[in-house]
Amino acid sequence: MKPSTDFRFSTHADRLCIQLGQSPAISRRGLPSKTSAWGEVNQREWSNWDTVPCVLLLGEPGSGKTSEFLHRFSQLNQSAQAAFISRWQDWCEGDDIFATLNDRDGFFAALDGGLTVWWFIDALDEGRIKTERAFDVIKKGLRELKRRGVTNARLIISFGVC
Repeated sequence: MKPSTDFRFSTHADRLCIQLGQSPAISRRGLPSKTSAWGEVNQREWSNWDTVPCVLLLGEPGSGKTSEFLHRFSQLNQSAQAAFISRWQDWCEGDDIFATLNDRDGFFAALDGGLTVWWFIDALDEGRIKTERAFDVIKKGLRELKRRGVTNARLIISFGVC
């Protein structure tokens, strides 16, 4: 499956916005019930989220979250940005979240060098399958970064929802 280069984001609130005087046509899942409503959503490109310290990408399993992560990860690396990816598939009981990084040493070197670091944590829902403490594993890692005085990390997390 080829990653989309036109992947855009919208917030749940954006999807619920309607013109004054109209009634919402929302499905039981909280989405517009008419397909034409999707074209009217105020969507945002990846770059609109660059200054946000933590972005959570939600989507159904198989909807392309990992493909989009890999695409954006590749874009950032090609433009000489410090981008790293963690996959829960690489996590084992007893590991910290940093054990899942594709380049742990490079990650910490970039942080210590003051670069803005893009950290993609893919498939948090799969982490919850492996351990009920997946959120704790991430929180412990974030506390470690805070202890080190890190303020230059941008966290992008994907989570599959049904």
